Amino acid sequence: MAVLELINKNPSIKQKELVTETGKSLSTIKRLMESLQKKDHIRRVGGKRYGKWEISDLNNM
Repeated sequence: MAVLELINKNPSIKQKELVTETGKSLSTIKRLMESLQKKDHIRRVGGKRYGKWEISDLNNM
């Protein structure tokens, strides 16, 4: 849930920034992000480099 809150505050946050903010490892963050994408909770809009994260609906989680 902390990852989703950070994405909500800063949709263009990078995975390395999430590592710093959460104290989790990069591999854990990548695994969490992949899981959230598969469950359609988040999606990437605008490409990998200059894109932003979009959260589907915080109320349904």
